[in-house]
Amino acid sequence: QVGKNKLQPLRMGICSSQPVLPLSQAVSQLIGSSKALSGGSFKIEHIKDAKDPRFPAVVEAIARSFAGTTDQGPDTTVGWIFDCSLEPGKELAAGPSEPRRKWFDWFAKFCVLFGLSRGGVFALTENDKVIGATVAILPGRSSDMSSCEMMGLFLKAGFPPGGDDTSNVCGSINARDEVTQKAMADLQKAHVPQDMQRLYIFNLGVLPEAQGKGAGSALLSWLAEVADAEGCPAWLETSGAQHEAFYSRKGGFVVKERKNVVAKAGPKDASDSTLTLIGMLRPKSG
Repeated sequence: QVGKNKLQPLRMGICSSQPVLPLSQAVSQLIGSSKALSGGSFKIEHIKDAKDPRFPAVVEAIARSFAGTTDQGPDTTVGWIFDCSLEPGKELAAGPSEPRRKWFDWFAKFCVLFGLSRGGVFALTENDKVIGATVAILPGRSSDMSSCEMMGLFLKAGFPPGGDDTSNVCGSINARDEVTQKAMADLQKAHVPQDMQRLYIFNLGVLPEAQGKGAGSALLSWLAEVADAEGCPAWLETSGAQHEAFYSRKGGFVVKERKNVVAKAGPKDASDSTLTLIGMLRPKSG
């Protein structure tokens, strides 16, 4: 039914983003209200704006799940962007430093605000407490960000704080972010429908203390349900064997391409640092 939908511009103050396509009735029903997930006490809640009282808890869930702890390594992709001197996926030697905590708080807030502008922020709750969240670019919504929109998000989220003492060992955080974003865009161009008829899982996180209890699987299963309701594929980028296995086993995602992302060494570094980014696609059902 895509051909019958009329493109509608998504307005953001004086900025205009890419056109959007209306969602199907099935998807609108899935995301339109609180939904209890089968097989557990989890619920999905649609967060529609930053005034929602659950907004801070959503930001916290993503920030803490990505930052890492002494029992759990940081997210392999974003952790590498923040500090490429650490072994990917390895637990932190001590609790998150103040610079690490502040940077991941900023990162999570920026991502959630970006998702709100596309109607794609969802909280996973248990007994009315937010324990996880996802930012998903819904079918018909663009993941492109204009410079005008980016500036607007910086004004809301603030500009990125500095990193740890080791964050600039292999170039700067900004430089690693730029090459990572470029690699993600290249993967999407090669493997994702360019008519925006796909569900793009921008990020997904569960509080460290809530992990290992099926929360992440429940969130991923619900996202798959959304893609199936729209009859479209789902896409994500990740890195690391553990994340690849999770999305493959729990979500039915298959690897489409592995792409090395290289951070150039600084003047005192022995070598460059490389992250292997993995583009994964969940084929549309039927």
